[in-house]
Amino acid sequence: MNVLRSLVAGLPVLVIAATATMSAAHAKPVCKPAVTGHGIHAAKVVARTKARKHWRKRVKILHGASFAKIGKAHPKVMKCKKSGKWHCKFIARPCKSGFAGPGDITN
Repeated sequence: MNVLRSLVAGLPVLVIAATATMSAAHAKPVCKPAVTGHGIHAAKVVARTKARKHWRKRVKILHGASFAKIGKAHPKVMKCKKSGKWHCKFIARPCKSGFAGPGDITN
């Protein structure tokens, strides 16, 4: 009987924990306004890499490391042109998984 009471008493805690976990997994991403990163190099592939690294650095400074994941950013645009050296510009809205707070832009 005591075992049954213990199980029944702990059931609400399990339900709340499971609900919180499911809610976090289905939370809409929180996104910030677009950030631009620049890269210049003689090799296009290096200029592109530098532009993405510069984007991550700026996002970390502006919004914190949790937003600096390129895989979660959208939309992503890379534009490159050659003018002596390659000049690349990477533009994307930094996003992270989670719940929107005051001042956050959600999708």
